Amino acid sequence: MRELPFPLLAIALVIAMVVTVFAVDGATSAGRVRRGVTVGSFDLSGLTAAAAAERLRAAAAVIQSRQFEVRAASASTSLTRAQAGLGLDVDASVADAMAVGRHGLLDTQRLRAWTGGVALPWRARVDEGRVSRLLKDLDQRIAGNGREPALRIHAGASPTVELVAGRAGSGVDTAAARSTLVKAAASPEGALVNLPTTERAPSVSSEAANQALTTARGLLSAPVTVGAGNQQAQLAPGELAPLVRSKAGGGKLVVSVDQKKLDELLRAKAPFAYATPRDATFKASGSSVSVVASVSGKGVDQGKAAAALLAVAGRTGVDREVALPVVGVQPELTTAKAKALGVKERVSSFTTTFSAADAPRVHNIGLIAAAMNHKLVMPGDVFSMNEATGQRTEAKGYKTAHVIVNGELVDGLGGGVCQAGTTMFNSVLMAGLPVLERRNHSLHISHYPLGRDATLNWPYTDLKFRNDSPYGIWITSSWSDSSLTFTLWSTSRHYKVSLSTSAMTNFRDPPTKYEDDPTLPKGTETVKEPGSRGFDVTVSRTVTQGGNVVRRDQFVSNYIPWTRIVLRGTAKAGAH
Repeated sequence: MRELPFPLLAIALVIAMVVTVFAVDGATSAGRVRRGVTVGSFDLSGLTAAAAAERLRAAAAVIQSRQFEVRAASASTSLTRAQAGLGLDVDASVADAMAVGRHGLLDTQRLRAWTGGVALPWRARVDEGRVSRLLKDLDQRIAGNGREPALRIHAGASPTVELVAGRAGSGVDTAAARSTLVKAAASPEGALVNLPTTERAPSVSSEAANQALTTARGLLSAPVTVGAGNQQAQLAPGELAPLVRSKAGGGKLVVSVDQKKLDELLRAKAPFAYATPRDATFKASGSSVSVVASVSGKGVDQGKAAAALLAVAGRTGVDREVALPVVGVQPELTTAKAKALGVKERVSSFTTTFSAADAPRVHNIGLIAAAMNHKLVMPGDVFSMNEATGQRTEAKGYKTAHVIVNGELVDGLGGGVCQAGTTMFNSVLMAGLPVLERRNHSLHISHYPLGRDATLNWPYTDLKFRNDSPYGIWITSSWSDSSLTFTLWSTSRHYKVSLSTSAMTNFRDPPTKYEDDPTLPKGTETVKEPGSRGFDVTVSRTVTQGGNVVRRDQFVSNYIPWTRIVLRGTAKAGAH
């Protein structure tokens, strides 16, 4: 057999060795990451795809929870990568690692893996919504060094208008900043990311700003006459100046008129263009109710009026007249709506009495009764006595009278309002309506029905009920120096209300309070207030309709004892 020449033999041996190495490498790395392959700083040599993913997933969780700083010019924020919307794509990173050296015999990464190793970057995953919000926040924070053109109005009888020029500012270069953030996600070791910025010119051009200046000056150059029908009024430049506004938007400096302030000005200067609408109401006569018709009003369409004012900016003389766009204004409660509420008959009424001798208390009862008169509770609404009457204050005319504090009668502002609470509670009870909130007086007051009193105290102690009917409920009140009546008007649902009161239980003896009295001889005592025991009592209510039970409920009252007050003499013997 003829031997091969030495050069050919050497070549053959090299080829055989390479084939052997490739074969061994292919066998040892089958289904695994080649040795020498890292993602970020994490070595994945020899790991299966599942094992590599597990290692990277644990690493990614730690990295994404670390705080890092994102800075754009003078604005910065510290947050985690996850909060910024920057994720590490574990699956894509593992796929990159598994692909090393698997692109044919001439794949250079295979040789690099054998020698110096292959370092792969993380693959990034971006939450576009979070990244956009981050960039927008930083952009808004650095935009303050720029400025859009604006108008400055100097008020007075002859107002003047000047243009405040715009100024270029900085802004986040959104496209470049996004790319920078993605790179930061792929290189997660950094603790600071500086975002590129760009100069941002004002959106409003000088030409557009000067057009706005001309409009504002034209509007304030002379009085404007406004009219409706055959009546007119004049709006002076000094009165119009506080209404003028300017705002950059859509590449323009938009001049506008404050519509709320315009309405206030027109109501004062051109009252002939307005008429207040009047709601429909009800009138009781005997046991029935009739509807008092509503009255329509009129007012000015402020949007159209503002546009008409701006339209005269370039006019002079008689051309500076504006016909006010007067429109009809319907009342909130029209005649038709009032009739549809079905308020037509008395459904319940209750009266309580009191002493006419306590004038301040009688006065307060009259105030709260007047505040409750003609209140309307719409179907489904919750009625609150505190909300309906408001806080009882001296400014509203309430006076100091007896109130209950810690088991004693003392003077307090608004004493007597609980008479109204008790009267209303019983009216609601007899109407069969659901009571949502009620609290008894701390002390039992004998001239109220046992267990059927209700106290009020602003703002937390309240009486509330719900109108669970499909009809409106109209409340009326009538009062004198010794009685108070609340009546509820609606459509009768033919409820029958049965009330029962339990025996008094859980009696509690009154405490004794001693008061020194220098007019009594020392060592003597006199009972000023005998006090009375506290107790509990429950009122049960059953509401039926046509023999069927609509509701059953109970109202528990816990009364504390009236304090027993004893006067103790302190006068020395022989003292005068």
